Amino acid sequence: MPYIQLDLPGTYPADMKKRLARKLGDIYCDIMQARSRIVNIGFRELGINNMFRAGHTEPTPVCVITCDIRQGRGTEQRHKLAAALVDSCEAELGSPEGGYTVTFTQHPGNEIFRDGKFSQDWRASEGRNV
Repeated sequence: MPYIQLDLPGTYPADMKKRLARKLGDIYCDIMQARSRIVNIGFRELGINNMFRAGHTEPTPVCVITCDIRQGRGTEQRHKLAAALVDSCEAELGSPEGGYTVTFTQHPGNEIFRDGKFSQDWRASEGRNV
């Protein structure tokens, strides 16, 4: 945790995904005031014609970015992260017809187990500890 997962309406080269993972991890640490080496990033390449935005309209390809994070960050901070993630994905992957959707699920620290122990709740004083 944190976990950023991208559900993609296509397939992409490994070097592109690795470059984007680095970029997204850096963005997360900077904006969300997180320590280095804790961001998990996953790419689920669902392929063409397997990821759509729909509802009373013709379905259009879309990319969904899911962010599982520790609770405590405000709306403005999450908005800044969402915008930066979308900007980076558009630059690297292009923009699907339906665009991007970003969702957040916030967890208390004691719902995250890493390195043999539960995490603490997020505090603004954590800052970026490289």
